[in-house]
Formats: sequence, structure tokens, C-alpha cells
Amino acid sequence: MFNKNKGKSTKDTSARSSFILKVKDLFDPQPQKEKVLRHEDFNRAGDTYYATVSAGYKVMQRVLVLILALFLAFSVITNFREITYDNFFYLILSFF
Repeated sequence: MFNKNKGKSTKDTSARSSFILKVKDLFDPQPQKEKVLRHEDFNRAGDTYYATVSAGYKVMQRVLVLILALFLAFSVITNFREITYDNFFYLILSFF
């Protein structure tokens, strides 16, 4: 009868759909908007093979970065007790 969250539901769904669209754009194999090339632009090169390969590498690069971030988060969470100031300091020193 009384719905206090009536106005929030439309905002939540629009925010959720906006987030989903941004994620889809991130993993979209199409070229970025500022670098849009038409298939006709590749006719001089012979075919569109390299445009297709480039789009595949773009998606795989983003998938691998996502897997790396998830792996690092999982490692920090599972090994939280083993991470000490001395270990972290040694890790930073090893990079330099």
C-alpha cells in the first residue's frame, strides 16, 4: 500500500543500466570513437584482417587486466596476516 522506495527504484535501475552499458563499452571489440576506422579505410591494405585482430587484442588486454586485479585482490585478502611492514618494504625495495 505504502511504497517509500517508489522514486528510488527508477533511479537504481537507470544507474544499474548505465553501469552495465559502461562495462559493455569497455569490452566492446569495436574501435574507440576517436580512432574510428571504416572497413573501406582498409581496402588499400588488402583486407580487414588486421582490424579484426586488433579488436580481439583490445578485448583480451582488458580481460587480462581484470584477471590481474582480481588475482591481486584475492592474494591480499587470503594472505593478509603474512603481509607485514618489513615484507612490504622489502617488496618495494626489490622494484628499485
